[in-house]
Amino acid sequence: MDRLREAAAVADIPSLIPVLVQLTGDQRWLEDPCRPTLTTLEVQARYVRKMLQEMIRRDLGAVECRPEVNDAYNERVDAAHEDMVWTHPGMSTYYRNSRGRVVVNSPWRNVDFWHFARDPNLDDFIVERRQPVPVAGT
Repeated sequence: MDRLREAAAVADIPSLIPVLVQLTGDQRWLEDPCRPTLTTLEVQARYVRKMLQEMIRRDLGAVECRPEVNDAYNERVDAAHEDMVWTHPGMSTYYRNSRGRVVVNSPWRNVDFWHFARDPNLDDFIVERRQPVPVAGT
């Protein structure tokens, strides 16, 4: 799974709970010494918290990033990486996977990442209403 969307969402994985293990996944690390790892995790945790609050408020049981939103974001990531050193053909680095795609570092500035992860946009998600849980013995 090497194609995350912006803050912490992945297409084809309903809800955010499975994504919690992806918070330190692909393109989460900026090559910026002023941005510590904990800051990245705090921004993403805030995004997840806000999404869960919105799910509770709207009585949603699941949210799933729309594939077209996910794909558009990853196209922007790949295009931005084309102008960066770790995609230079004469360079070998662990930043790229076996297909040559940069999967370690984000091309975004700190302020860009903060804006991406500031507030979840439910228009970017397929949403499902919460299903009542049957009570045993009734």
